[in-house]
Amino acid sequence: MRPLRDGAAISGEERGARGAEQDDQQRVNGNSRRAQQQRLLEALRIAPVSTFDARSRRDIAHPAARVCELRELGFSIATLWSTELSESGTKHRVAKYALIAEPRPQEAHL
Repeated sequence: MRPLRDGAAISGEERGARGAEQDDQQRVNGNSRRAQQQRLLEALRIAPVSTFDARSRRDIAHPAARVCELRELGFSIATLWSTELSESGTKHRVAKYALIAEPRPQEAHL
C-alpha cells in the first residue's frame, strides 16, 4: 500500500479507482484536443456556444478547430454569425455554433 500525505494508506484497488476518476476528470478538464472537444460538445448539447463563450467559460483556445474536428467525427454543427462586445467593450464579429444533429452511436468515436 502507498501512504497518503496524512499517514493513511490506500490499497491498490483504491488507487486504481482514484486513477480512473482522475483519468475521467483529465479527459474533460484537461487541455488536450479530446478534452476540449468533449467540453464543447457537452455545452453544444445544452445551447449554442459563441467563440467568446468557448474561450472564456469552457477554456477552449481555438473553438473553430474543435468544431471542425467534431464535424469530421460526424456531428452536424451550424455556424451563425453575430456581433458581440469583447471584455474590453470592442465590437467583434464572432461565430456562434449550434448542434444540429449527432452521428449514430456506432459512427461517433468521441
